[in-house]
Amino acid sequence: MKYISSTDLRYKTSSIVSQLREGESFYLIHRSEVVGEIVPKMKKKPVFDAKKFERFLDKLGPVEKLTDSEREKRYREHLETKYGRPIPRQ
Repeated sequence: MKYISSTDLRYKTSSIVSQLREGESFYLIHRSEVVGEIVPKMKKKPVFDAKKFERFLDKLGPVEKLTDSEREKRYREHLETKYGRPIPRQ
């Protein structure tokens, strides 16, 4: 474990951050006294739960297949309800 001073922490931040990303830890020294420990925070990878995902898919139910024309029709209806009927061009 390395030692860094509060001055180093202020002026060498970018190198300290890169070393923390590599997994190194530091003791912080202020006025010749160790005042703390700087430890990198490692991100935990989420664990994929297949059973939970399968239950989610069961709750979701069957998805109906739409044709392009049906999708376009539903999209137009959505736009009309959200923004109103379009003004006809003259």
